[in-house]
Amino acid sequence: LRAAAAELRADPEVAATAVRQNSLILEHVGEALRCNRELVLAAVGANGLALEHASPALREDRAVVEAAVRSNPLALRFAGAPVRGDREVVHAAVSKDGYALQWASDELRKNRDVVMAAVFEGGPGALEFACHELRGDPQLVAAAMLTTKRKRQQEEGAAGADSDPAVPGESGVSTWNVSREGPECVQL
Repeated sequence: LRAAAAELRADPEVAATAVRQNSLILEHVGEALRCNRELVLAAVGANGLALEHASPALREDRAVVEAAVRSNPLALRFAGAPVRGDREVVHAAVSKDGYALQWASDELRKNRDVVMAAVFEGGPGALEFACHELRGDPQLVAAAMLTTKRKRQQEEGAAGADSDPAVPGESGVSTWNVSREGPECVQL
């Protein structure tokens, strides 16, 4: 669609077909179609990161951002400022991926409940995105450590037979957060 003529990129039927095949193609549809709520909802429902290519007005549409965050919590990155400050939307995002906290409003990065949800899912790495005052909160730090322990136990349980018998008590390198954007750990 990127190389298609402008009139094809502006055609709603062509755009809908293209978005069904690859939601990120939203980047290449005509500008007016990026304002089409139905088309954008279809795109972000399949891949939340398509929110990046929605119109600014739809990036501030709570229902559109909720659909994007359900698909990929890191889509919060592309949400408009008002939705980044919506406690329910942000809580849903950080509960699925603690690293989404980095795109929450400053106010919500100060909210202990939101930060706790992020830390419970993301461990110490998510704690880095909390406000300075909460980074030293003993309960949040303890939750971060427990999350790390829980994730390592899950990983070791899943690795089971993959552990190296030549290294007693070691089941391999913890990789639960290697693929995430953001730091792997926080110095406490």
